[in-house]
Amino acid sequence: MNRRTAILLAGFLLLAAVPSIAALLGQPFYVDLLRRVMIFAIAALSLNLILGYGGMVSFGHAAYLGVGAYAVGVLATTGYTTAICNGRSRSRRRRWLRS
Repeated sequence: MNRRTAILLAGFLLLAAVPSIAALLGQPFYVDLLRRVMIFAIAALSLNLILGYGGMVSFGHAAYLGVGAYAVGVLATTGYTTAICNGRSRSRRRRWLRS
């Protein structure tokens, strides 16, 4: 195993251990922070692949990120994010589907 593979493997193991370490320390903030960092890293990687290697100009990434942020902002101001996090929206949907 060369040095680069060992560093990548250690990094992946460290990232995989973050949720359990944060749960043991009682710090859910770090799990949320890591999740957001990973989402933005995936978006940046895909943009790098399209613009850098493909040479194609695409504003779709910015549009999807903007629409997602706008939707979350609207839902947060109306209080739906709390219901979604608590699972209340599922029970309401199930009751609606049964009737």
